Amino acid sequence: TLQLYSSNRVYYALERGGEVDNPDQRIAEDVRSFTTFSLQLFITIVTSIIDLASFSFILYSIQPNLFIAIILYSSFGTITTTALGRKLIGLNFEKLQKEANFRYSLVRLRDQAESIAFYAGEDVEGREISNRLDKVIDNRKKIIGAQRNLEFFTTGYQYFIQILPVWVVAPQFFAGQIQLGVVSQSVGAFNHILNDLSVIVNQFEQLSSFSAAIDRLSQFFAAIREADEERSVGDGLLVLPNATDIGTNGDVGAVAAVGEASSEVEQQTEICLRQMAPLGDLSSPQTNASMAAPKSILSLENVTLSTPDRKRTLISDLTLKLKEGEDLLIVGSSGAGKSSL
Repeated sequence: TLQLYSSNRVYYALERGGEVDNPDQRIAEDVRSFTTFSLQLFITIVTSIIDLASFSFILYSIQPNLFIAIILYSSFGTITTTALGRKLIGLNFEKLQKEANFRYSLVRLRDQAESIAFYAGEDVEGREISNRLDKVIDNRKKIIGAQRNLEFFTTGYQYFIQILPVWVVAPQFFAGQIQLGVVSQSVGAFNHILNDLSVIVNQFEQLSSFSAAIDRLSQFFAAIREADEERSVGDGLLVLPNATDIGTNGDVGAVAAVGEASSEVEQQTEICLRQMAPLGDLSSPQTNASMAAPKSILSLENVTLSTPDRKRTLISDLTLKLKEGEDLLIVGSSGAGKSSL
């Protein structure tokens, strides 16, 4: 994931385009959630299949009608749970997004502490953080409401059916057709099969979070593929770009053209640095004499500054001379290129 994100300046293209939010959260938390729960879900499914195969034979041999009833009941529970908890997937998707936005605002406050203090922007930043926190709280309330409705059904689903196996097998016991141990055996087998067939019912909340993480990762990898100029739509989402394979379809000529363009840009750019002598004691006559004719310590001539992808020009034909003793303050709107300069 990190290789895909950092190759061919994909990280820069995603930040400029704004197609996906919080790529750091998707890499750190969503990948961890996907890998951790995938293993847990796989083990649960394998265990349920083995357990189901073992106890289905026992229950079917004791009471075939009871076996058919549990199949129908578990199907009803799965369909109803999916219908009631469907909106949890979207709510969990929003939860990941809103929580990541809230954490980013806190990190931004810490990283930009000096600038915020310099511009006295505490109130503005505080309102933005509070606004994002309110969105997190509102989303959490919606999730709690959806989980409450789902828990009402799943709890009733688990307990309401417990009387069924005893109710079906009890007449045979009182008629003397089966022994008490068979009743206990049928109830135990019934509960095992119920748990095995109710994986979705029992773990739907975790599955909804898992599904939301998968959706975010899929969206993230699709955006990475689209932002990478060396990858096509037909490439897999996890296929790394082959930067060394430039021998086919005229790619060599394209690379050569890019190299010539880069050389031409480099020939037009000249940056000269020189080390200044110490200023010394400002009160000395020599220093005062030198201050009478200040020297230029920074000189820019016809400087043009572009973004790394050469698609946007930030500064064009800038000429500037800064002499000793002078101050320089660079101002401009956000995204104008101040930090780049």
